[in-house]
Amino acid sequence: MRKMGGIALTILLLSVSILLGGCTGADEHRHHQGATSEKTSVSFSMPKVSLSFTPATPKTGEPVQIHVHVTVGKQPVNNADRVQVEVWNTVRSGAPHRMIGTKRTGNGVYTAAVRLDQPGAYQVMYHVTANGAHVMNAQKLEVRH
Repeated sequence: MRKMGGIALTILLLSVSILLGGCTGADEHRHHQGATSEKTSVSFSMPKVSLSFTPATPKTGEPVQIHVHVTVGKQPVNNADRVQVEVWNTVRSGAPHRMIGTKRTGNGVYTAAVRLDQPGAYQVMYHVTANGAHVMNAQKLEVRH
């Protein structure tokens, strides 16, 4: 029995030393990569998104323009992979969520139109896929009588 435990321990120690015994220095690592010293830099910036509504406080049944403004850094994103808005009434329990596509209107702005037939509070959530990332957040919209 002791001999089996000793063998297992020996195998474990050998495995760990093999795993840890790889390249230890930068020079050895470069040797394995064809002796290049170039560094690869990957730039990734999360899109910033804001919502606005026209009119800001719509009336029941009035068309509402939902504007989704997408930027990376200070630059507008005019080539987002997908921009959608999700709208639902927060007053009515179990109210359906509507997913609405947008149209690019320029300068990083994507617009959707919706008509909300019930007064009260709504949540408008943007779903933006751009620059290799998916971002989403909700904002409240109040609809008056």
